[in-house]
Amino acid sequence: MHPDHDSSNLVLYASNGTDFAPLMWPSTSIYFTLLDPTEITDIQLIRQDGEPIGTIVTFADGKREKAVCTLADRPLFSIEQGVTICLCKKLLGSSAAYNRTIQNAMRSYHAQEKAEAERKAREEEAKALAQRRADKNKRRHEKRDQARREREIEIQKEAYLRALREMQQESNI
Repeated sequence: MHPDHDSSNLVLYASNGTDFAPLMWPSTSIYFTLLDPTEITDIQLIRQDGEPIGTIVTFADGKREKAVCTLADRPLFSIEQGVTICLCKKLLGSSAAYNRTIQNAMRSYHAQEKAEAERKAREEEAKALAQRRADKNKRRHEKRDQARREREIEIQKEAYLRALREMQQESNI
């Protein structure tokens, strides 16, 4: 805690040795307390078939928190992650509060992921539309240029025929 603040207005700070930077401001609905490392009195592993699948952390006040891996995550079991989850549950007050926090975070993440996918889809559709328009314009220009060339050929043809008729008329005279 910053030396100039009292515990009634708790703010978490990080220090690089000389300066303090705020990490978390107090909230009107949730109050966080700092855990003293000595508050963890025991860490036990939950085992199934001899393999660790979870952790139980006991705190100095007697409260116990448990974190168990899902079946899919068991090969990735980590004691550190289990202890971290237990600490989060303790700080948030209950497993339910922890689960709500994680669910809200995941909803937010999935909403961002969905928004990003929709943005990419819109960009791809815009690119495809621009390409279709460019192709249509190219075909229209090619058709217009072909028609112009045909008109020029007709004009030249008419000029040659006139010149030929005039030469024939001059030779008949």
